[in-house]
This record gives sequence, structure tokens and C-alpha cells, in this order.
Amino acid sequence: MCAPNIHSPYERFLRFALGLYAVVLGVLFIQGTAGTGLAVLGGLVALTGASGRCPLYLLRERGCAVSPAPDAAHEDSTSQENPPAA
Repeated sequence: MCAPNIHSPYERFLRFALGLYAVVLGVLFIQGTAGTGLAVLGGLVALTGASGRCPLYLLRERGCAVSPAPDAAHEDSTSQENPPAA
């Protein structure tokens, strides 16, 4: 699993608070499909704020970069940079 890619605590708090507000608004005050949709969307936004991971940021390549193992990267770079002397 990748590390959190929402680094600002203010952004995380705003996502959680606005998502929770949307859930409450959708469940208590808006009737029908619109209310259900708003509650689900608000729940997803609140989850991204609580977890610190945003799937849309992954699409924008902002975080969760997978790097090769340090030993493998070191072996490849040394073998290409310094060929053995004959």
C-alpha cells in the first residue's frame, strides 16, 4: 500500500469536514436519488480526507511512486557506469 499523498493537514481536514457535511445533508435534508448520490459522494470525499490517500492524485502522478529495490538499483547503476577493466 502506498503512503498518503495528501500532505497538507488543512486539505485533509477540509476534505473530511466537507465530506461529512455532504453526507449529513444528503441523508437528512435531500430526498430521493439526489440525496443518496450526495451522501455517497460525500462519504468518498470524507474517506479520502481521513485516510490521506486520493485516487485522483495517483492519476496525476502525485505520490505512491514505486521505486526499485535499493540493492537492484545500485547493482545496475554500478555495472553500467564502471565497466570491468580488461
